Amino acid sequence: MKRVIVLIAILVMMLTINTYALSDIIGGADSFITQPSDVNEQGLADLIKSLTNIGLVIGTIVAIGAGIIIGIKFMTDGANGRAELKQALTPYITGVAILFGAYGIWVIVINVFTGIFS
Repeated sequence: MKRVIVLIAILVMMLTINTYALSDIIGGADSFITQPSDVNEQGLADLIKSLTNIGLVIGTIVAIGAGIIIGIKFMTDGANGRAELKQALTPYITGVAILFGAYGIWVIVINVFTGIFS
């Protein structure tokens, strides 16, 4: 049954590809490349910068909140609770390192490519 479905899918793809002429595809691509762009590059750059800053702020707030909760539970729980919280601390530290590491790498990449292409 699977072979029949695969065979039918291949036949449909072959028929679809044959209905379009290669010159039409290339002509459409050429007209797409030569048309003027309506993208405001500075506006797009500002939007991306704002979104990354918002993401960093939200991530920082969540990380601080989680750290406060873990800290309060660590201070108020007994020995058994502290052992569980120590296990929860490893993913917390890993997440915080990933959050700030990713943002740091993002800033470095943006600054390097801005310097190269400007």
